[in-house]
Amino acid sequence: MKNIKLLKLAAILALISTISFASILKADDIILPVITKPAALQEGTQRILTKDQIAELLPWAQNSQVYLKDLLESVELLSSAEKAEKLSDGIKIVVTEVSSKNSELFMRYVLNRALVINETISEEVNKDDVGAADVKLRVLISSIKMALRYYDLDLQTLTKNQKADFAVFGLQYFNFLNDLNNSIFDASAQYAIQKTALEWFQWDLYRSLNNQAFAPQIVKINNALKGFPAKNINDAKALSNIRQMKRLARSMKIDDVSLAALKSISNIGNASCGRIFCIGDSVLYYNGSYVREATIEYAWDDVVNLSIDSRPLNLVSIKSLALPSGCDANFCVGDKVYNNHNKLHAVIYGLQDDGQYVLYYTGRENPIAFGWDSRYLSKED
Repeated sequence: MKNIKLLKLAAILALISTISFASILKADDIILPVITKPAALQEGTQRILTKDQIAELLPWAQNSQVYLKDLLESVELLSSAEKAEKLSDGIKIVVTEVSSKNSELFMRYVLNRALVINETISEEVNKDDVGAADVKLRVLISSIKMALRYYDLDLQTLTKNQKADFAVFGLQYFNFLNDLNNSIFDASAQYAIQKTALEWFQWDLYRSLNNQAFAPQIVKINNALKGFPAKNINDAKALSNIRQMKRLARSMKIDDVSLAALKSISNIGNASCGRIFCIGDSVLYYNGSYVREATIEYAWDDVVNLSIDSRPLNLVSIKSLALPSGCDANFCVGDKVYNNHNKLHAVIYGLQDDGQYVLYYTGRENPIAFGWDSRYLSKED
């Protein structure tokens, strides 16, 4: 009997020893390690901007938005390699237009990080490999679109002098980079980017206004990164390490990070609605390339958090959303209309916050179109 008890005790102790230190202690009980800024990042750490910085950065943000949109349009007829080169050069122009390289705007962070990832791919992937240019192109285009989505949030930071917290940005960028990395087939490049994603996520959580709330995740990442080599590993080892890093990401309870981050930047309490949308609303989300059905998870005045097929998407501008039901002064969802601009028949598919409409064109390859003004539309019987 005594031996049985000892065996049980040994088993219990063995089980306890497998539980991470960070998961036993509460976040407030964990002493944060000192995390240094990743060397590749040209980013500052201020949480509140001075009046002089705002005066310098506001015109940059406004001009950059226009420039980036024009840049995307200007490369449409080029080859993949030519597009990637022109987009990379264009981003470099944008991020060097302000005298301070460490400006505190998320839009700028995304663009700077795009250049780092682009350089990583150039170092790790043979430029003559099939699809190499397309991989770089996807990173650059996706990064520019993400930077443009952050324009509205940055504008609030500048014009209302709001505090810029990094946790939600870090979470969204971590998910963004993981998604991009799935399309990279070179093992060494994928390993380098996966490791970079963890380093940057740790840094974003660490410089958060409420970094103690993320102490378990910061410590977990910090401990794991010590075991991953910087470079020079074979493909088999790279793939093994990538799997370990993905398991690490799953173990960090990303949803808990998201909720804690949101609470750290907004007193959401039990409030259920923002200015337009409410938690639980079904909406149409348009990212510039496709339309998806989504559910509002959290809502503020001008941005919301979405859930798309159970996957989170944070800080989405309400300009990208539409209600798939209801009426306004001109039309109701379901009304048949004629588009006088393109001479096509359509159905009102959604109502946007700015008074524009989402149309559905039957029989077209891409049937859904956002952003149509009522002056182009006439109701049909």
